[in-house]
Amino acid sequence: MRVLVQCHFSDLDYRIVHHDGPDRRGIDVAFLCRASLFQLYPDLTRPHTIVKCAPTRGIFDVYLTARANGAVLVLLGNHWPARSAGVYKSEPFRIMAAEQCSVIVDQLRAQNDGVQLVVMGDFNDEPFNRSVREYLLAIRDEERVLSRRTRRPYLYNCTWRLMEEAAPGTYYHTEGETPWFMFDQVMVSPGLL
Repeated sequence: MRVLVQCHFSDLDYRIVHHDGPDRRGIDVAFLCRASLFQLYPDLTRPHTIVKCAPTRGIFDVYLTARANGAVLVLLGNHWPARSAGVYKSEPFRIMAAEQCSVIVDQLRAQNDGVQLVVMGDFNDEPFNRSVREYLLAIRDEERVLSRRTRRPYLYNCTWRLMEEAAPGTYYHTEGETPWFMFDQVMVSPGLL
């Protein structure tokens, strides 16, 4: 990431927000933050490890304030367990990650009811998969997300709109029924709608 910033963004005042995670391969979750637009709070930034048989890539939260209007944002970067062991065999690990992310979202909302959340990353599941819909509670129904009558608050999954594009995905793999997968997603809390 340093090379990316040095070669392409050196004049734009980007900062790297990173945590060395426990993944044995060195795959981590990180953010690029433009310091001229956002105030970063490194003391509030926290990694959350997802533990399965061995620790893997996790969830990383970053607190920012928009310099333009003072709005506080919490970004949750995710990189959930891969499907390399097979979709169904590895699904419980992504459900574990979804549950953990959902708990983090609930804790943030309990601390500040109006907190603005952006949950994003490589989920290794698609918007319609159980981990995302049933455990993270990220859906495409704006009215339900905005409703105050629901028992559990939902996130709005912005990625659903992209599923209707000509190339409906962010990951292309030639094996299987369809070559496109929508693993990379962005979800937001009701206040950002």
